[in-house]
Amino acid sequence: MGKPRKLKAHKLTKEEFELIARPAIGQGGMQSLLRKLQASVHKDELAVDEETFEKMKRYVEEYGSGGFQGRLRGLVEAIAAENAL
Repeated sequence: MGKPRKLKAHKLTKEEFELIARPAIGQGGMQSLLRKLQASVHKDELAVDEETFEKMKRYVEEYGSGGFQGRLRGLVEAIAAENAL
């Protein structure tokens, strides 16, 4: 099994950047995902691989409708559209 395929980089809106840039306090799964997303930002673009994108989708679809999940939904939808997923 090879490395997950990189998806097309997504140009972040101001709101998306602020969502990702917020402090990740704690050690839970959401905080781990947030740290991974923060490490994937280069200037104003987010470049994730398929594995990370699938984690983002799971948070949106499976973990209720909390604030983070709700705000993450738009980002997931944008990345999916740009990559025909």
